[in-house]
Amino acid sequence: MITRTSMKRAQWIVGVICLLELTGSGRAPAAGLSPEDVRFGPAALTFSAGFIRADMPQEGMVVRARDDRRLNGPADLVYLHLSHPSEVSPGDTFTVYRSIRKVFHPTGGDYVGDLISIRGVVRVTSIARDIAAAKIVRAYDAITQGEVIMRFASPVEDSGSGSARSALDHPGMVIDVQYQGGLIGQGNIAYVDLGRRDGLQAGDTLELIRTSPGLPPRTIGELQVLSVEDHTATTLIARTTENIYRGDRVTFSKDQTAPTPAPSVEEPVQAPTQTP
Repeated sequence: MITRTSMKRAQWIVGVICLLELTGSGRAPAAGLSPEDVRFGPAALTFSAGFIRADMPQEGMVVRARDDRRLNGPADLVYLHLSHPSEVSPGDTFTVYRSIRKVFHPTGGDYVGDLISIRGVVRVTSIARDIAAAKIVRAYDAITQGEVIMRFASPVEDSGSGSARSALDHPGMVIDVQYQGGLIGQGNIAYVDLGRRDGLQAGDTLELIRTSPGLPPRTIGELQVLSVEDHTATTLIARTTENIYRGDRVTFSKDQTAPTPAPSVEEPVQAPTQTP
């Protein structure tokens, strides 16, 4: 039910947005975290590939995309509702993300975390009370009303070397893929149930193992680890001879030679929008 209070709140937000459109360009931005390292190249692929995590910071949300555009590009405006406006200044950068779905382990059914889709990076240009105008610095997918923001942080690269470590002492499993439906093969993103606490590092190579009743296990491809969480990792399917499924086994490759280079993200990625 639409109440008088909610109507007044909506009218106030629209008024603030109009004010920001008129005054946003007149304020000098303060120094903020630079998102330049995730605009293009391998870092952009790693950042935009998402991850699985149970807890995510929520520092506000997108309340409107200017002109309600379905696809967004650099310099397009969005408007943010800030949870802590006193802690935000023009020039600050935020990551826009969406929780796509809850991920449960294929075997035990235990909750692993939420699949987080990174939609883009925005920079605040002006603030009025708890509403901020922000320009899109990089859009990996459509940025729409209701998506959540958190402080931007550059991807952390692990300093260790996979070639200097012994093989992981237990196999893992593919627990989800970035985009469901259709064929999942080379160039797609898959998530596994091995992570930082298992000794996995960004840059490692995992072998994909297919098991079939009555047949010996066989290697069907390789995964390149892009980023790691404590108990999960985001990987690029670098090579495969068959379609990949949830539940496929993965093992740490003993031959940690240089993996197939990850494709660079040279243009804004407009991947199919997922419905949570």
